[in-house]
Amino acid sequence: MIRLIIAEFTKISRTRSLVLFLIAPAIVVTLAAFTIGYPLDRASWQIIWQSALYLWSSFVFPLYIAIIATRINGNDHQNQTWRLMLTLPIRPCHLYFAKLFVEWALLASANLILILVYSAGLLVSIKSDPIGFMPENNFIMLVAGLSLVFLPVLFIQHSISWFTSNTTLPLTLGTLLSFAAGPVNIGFSEQGWLYYPWDYGLRFINNKLDIVTSKLTIHFSQCEFLGLTLGSFIIACLLIAPWLNRRDIH
Repeated sequence: MIRLIIAEFTKISRTRSLVLFLIAPAIVVTLAAFTIGYPLDRASWQIIWQSALYLWSSFVFPLYIAIIATRINGNDHQNQTWRLMLTLPIRPCHLYFAKLFVEWALLASANLILILVYSAGLLVSIKSDPIGFMPENNFIMLVAGLSLVFLPVLFIQHSISWFTSNTTLPLTLGTLLSFAAGPVNIGFSEQGWLYYPWDYGLRFINNKLDIVTSKLTIHFSQCEFLGLTLGSFIIACLLIAPWLNRRDIH
């Protein structure tokens, strides 16, 4: 498994996806800063982190998931290397989870870069004024949590791009579902949103995780919601593992 992960990292380092991985978080912070204008004081940066977090969690990050998953699996579909890899003494499920881990590592690293880019801009602007850093700490915790919140989306996008040789389909689907996250967040404010993982990011950063039914209201804290997304991801992986070994890759 470790050798497969290293091999996948080696392949991804030769593609343009790595460039996207490096610049996407910086673009989000830059766009948020342009909406404020200059000069940027501490109050401005508090608005910037809210704007950047909204843009990142509502559209850019789920779209980024679709791009990364499609790119990593699409390389093997386009080059017809699936059969070659599976002639090696490895199980399909090991290859599936190796690619899944590489995708998650890139996504977690993108969140880290977003934090670093924002923090660097903030520190340059405020220089020696470290007072009132709490909002930025909150920004760091929320961005880091998105790596777990979007695990169900990652599982879905990875599975679609794994089993589908048409690389346009998972990318188009991911784009449309990412665009729809905002309207779903508004239209299903109290119920139904749990079945739409692309809306999880907005729910998480705004802490609007309650589900209202006709009989009761289910309350989720942010920590409980992280446990829910992680638990559902693990269950999905356990269910798909035996099936992977019985199905060919096309």
